[in-house]
Amino acid sequence: MFYLKKYDSYNQTKELRLFFKKTLTETYNYFLFIELLYKSKDYIFMVTDKTQLIAAVTGMEEHRNTGTIAMLGVLKEYRKHGLAKFLVKLILNSFYNKGITTVYVDTNESNIPALKLYKSIGFVIINYFERYYTDCSPAFRLKIELKEEFDMKNDIYFYLLNN
Repeated sequence: MFYLKKYDSYNQTKELRLFFKKTLTETYNYFLFIELLYKSKDYIFMVTDKTQLIAAVTGMEEHRNTGTIAMLGVLKEYRKHGLAKFLVKLILNSFYNKGITTVYVDTNESNIPALKLYKSIGFVIINYFERYYTDCSPAFRLKIELKEEFDMKNDIYFYLLNN
């Protein structure tokens, strides 16, 4: 059984930070992470099973009508089952419902699964950055223009989380 949670308490900060340290190749330093959580509390979604956090996404409003997906992580044993796609659509719908129509995400050039995921949802590559990450690896910036909500009624996780 899976449970969908929104970030609603500073008490969740440590768990979320440790989770992203496990699932991402690079994370924000502590102070930037806290600032991000403060700015994004309306755009943080977490999926848990009975014992642990298994997937999460964070985003934030940048400017009027513009948002960014800041972090997306899924534990290795839960990957390739559509959880990441579910969370991306969920956060995009949340952005759309708050009037945000342009959303960006940056991802490592070598992260082929993430690039495929974002492209399958409708993101397009708009920029390339050399030496973007602290290990000097390059990144792509992707963008999507939201015209309507994503229909999630046939999504297996939508079903599991709402029954």
